[in-house]
Amino acid sequence: MLCGMAVLALLFFVAGGFRARAANEQSSDAEFQLDSEIVPAEISNALRKAQKHELDALKDAETHQQKAQALLASAADTEKQKLKAEQEKDAAAAAAVAKTREASEQAKAKATAAAAALESNQAWSEAVKKEQATQAKLNEAVEAENTMNNHVQGEIRKLKKRLADAQQFAADATADHEQAGLNAEELRVAYQVAQDHVDGQVKAFAEANALVNEANKLASEKAASAQVAGREADAARTALNDAMSELNDAKQVVTYMKEKIKALKALYTWIQEFYLTLSKFAEKAMGLTEDEENVCVKEPHECIILDNDKGGYRTELKAVLEGYNSMVLAFMKIKELYNDVYAVIEVARDEIDKNAMAQVHLVCDPAMELEEENGTNALSENCGDGLWPAVGLRKNRFF
Repeated sequence: MLCGMAVLALLFFVAGGFRARAANEQSSDAEFQLDSEIVPAEISNALRKAQKHELDALKDAETHQQKAQALLASAADTEKQKLKAEQEKDAAAAAAVAKTREASEQAKAKATAAAAALESNQAWSEAVKKEQATQAKLNEAVEAENTMNNHVQGEIRKLKKRLADAQQFAADATADHEQAGLNAEELRVAYQVAQDHVDGQVKAFAEANALVNEANKLASEKAASAQVAGREADAARTALNDAMSELNDAKQVVTYMKEKIKALKALYTWIQEFYLTLSKFAEKAMGLTEDEENVCVKEPHECIILDNDKGGYRTELKAVLEGYNSMVLAFMKIKELYNDVYAVIEVARDEIDKNAMAQVHLVCDPAMELEEENGTNALSENCGDGLWPAVGLRKNRFF
């Protein structure tokens, strides 16, 4: 840029001689509208071309400055909005932690109130204690994460503000230096053109200054490049953190989906097992098997709970009732843990609830004599709900 100014100065100096000869006819407006009859065309065209180039460059620079100014204003506004949003999210996160802690305390209180029920099942009691302990650790971990995030973000904002101030100071110093250098170069050019010979020391000084300016330019470029690299590295770190967070979320979803599918497969397996066991029970009770050594001569509802060595079908019946319990438990796990799946399979639950024991009823009261003579309560007692305690079991129920 300084070399270009020297050339312009030389052109103006040469053109000055012509202007002196035609001072009354020459216009001195800012856009060098020179009369080709006064100023030689080669000089006039060179000046016009230089002026056009510089005016276009100025226009581009001013446009860029306006855009940069608008971008700065927009960025400042965005920063305020993001800071406000961050503060709101921090407050929401803190409120969520407080709410979780409150819910945990309420759950502990409910567990204390249900102590009798919990103590009746040691495995469940231990599982609840373990769940409460892990929940307490989770509360502490989330609270620690939120606290550390707030601290880190605050420190980052402070450091970035200090960096921005230092960058602005460097930018102002650079602008001041460039303006001072330009003024000095203009005065040097004025000195040199007034001399009748080339001053070697002045020339050497100008060349040394040019080297300093080149070094300054290189330093500015390297600093700008380092700033860009820093921002890119920061963006990469942010992207890495986001990717890690997304991966952790994805892992949780995958684990959840696998457990859901596992529960669904378990239910299907138990349903198959139940109906297979039910079929074996029916074959045994209806005399379709090859075992003819022990034949029950009592009433059907008595035979099904009689020990096998006495001609009964107690072993097969117990297997059926245990299968029923496992099937109901599998259904209820899905209902309580995976409600979206349960909404799809609920119709199967209704079918099992109503008709799963129909084949047992067929064996237990084949001619409906028990039901017709004594009513549905007698049927339930001897061929329905009463069968579980009769073989030492507790019936699982749908709820």
